[in-house]
Amino acid sequence: AVPVLASAVESEYRGRGIGGRLMTALLERVRNTGTGAIDLDTGSFNAVAVNLYHTQGFVDTGHYGEGIRMRIVFD
Repeated sequence: AVPVLASAVESEYRGRGIGGRLMTALLERVRNTGTGAIDLDTGSFNAVAVNLYHTQGFVDTGHYGEGIRMRIVFD
């Protein structure tokens, strides 16, 4: 089983790098637990989030409607 991640930054705090810092911290902690991978879903219309996840190492694994499923696999 692969956990599905759900996270968001309130609109008034976006554009400050908070999401990137949160994701970096989360992924660091998850790597240390021995978890093999994480999946997340986001909207294909949310280019900022898609770019953030790609820069963190997530890859697209599926598309459904306006959604994208992404996965990061830890070595």
